[in-house]
Amino acid sequence: MSQTRSDLRTIQPSARIALLSDIHGTSSDLDLSRLRARRLQQAIEAINGECPDAVLVAGDLTENGDREDLAGIRTRLDLLNAPWYAVPGNHDVGPKAGIADDQPTSIGTAAYEEVMGPSCYTATVGPVRITGLNTSLLGSGLPEESAQWRTVERDAEPLPGPFRILLLHYPLFADHEREEAGSYWSLDPEPRQRLMAAILRADHHLIVSGHLHRPFVREWRGRALIGAPAIAFGLPPNDRSVGWMRLTVGGDGRVTAEERPLAVADEVR
Repeated sequence: MSQTRSDLRTIQPSARIALLSDIHGTSSDLDLSRLRARRLQQAIEAINGECPDAVLVAGDLTENGDREDLAGIRTRLDLLNAPWYAVPGNHDVGPKAGIADDQPTSIGTAAYEEVMGPSCYTATVGPVRITGLNTSLLGSGLPEESAQWRTVERDAEPLPGPFRILLLHYPLFADHEREEAGSYWSLDPEPRQRLMAAILRADHHLIVSGHLHRPFVREWRGRALIGAPAIAFGLPPNDRSVGWMRLTVGGDGRVTAEERPLAVADEVR
């Protein structure tokens, strides 16, 4: 169990959040499809058993962004008893600019949104305000990126009361906030700095992400940074750990993060 305290000046009501990521649902490989579906179902059953107030899904819902696979994942997520909120990952809409020939596209984002709903949004659940972003767009130069930045800047005004959570796929950084451009694992410096400035202005208390396929809990400038393990497979490749995170926001602003591993049979990944 790990704990970090956000920089709150006001006592807040408590909330329980489930965080999962990197489902990598696929219909192109029958063995993988069955295995990953079983792992997701195991996670859903475990999450329902803990009765969270909300469930956050930090991207890479699918392996290839296929509409059929997205629809299948949505159907499974609808089995959750709590309201759930997802953002796309690089496998859903394309990787961030400069990483591969396959870049994020307006078509990819539109296809995701047709099935899953907006890829950039704000929502309020009880005492918690959630902002979800499509981090593949950051640095892309696409019209959708400009629209998303307008939402980010509009959301950057501090709000009294709600505990604020930012839901991302790419983490702000993998190891430190001065990471160079071109890393597969985190945002590039220019969009990172712009987003961090917005986070500080908006007084987001908790930033959650996926992508790394391993859990982490950090504190950054008085905010909690928490990464989810994957549902599909752990990294590095010989790491078999998969699971999700149970987050508890205390009335004193303390965030408690507990990893919830899934039982993994010795099967093909």
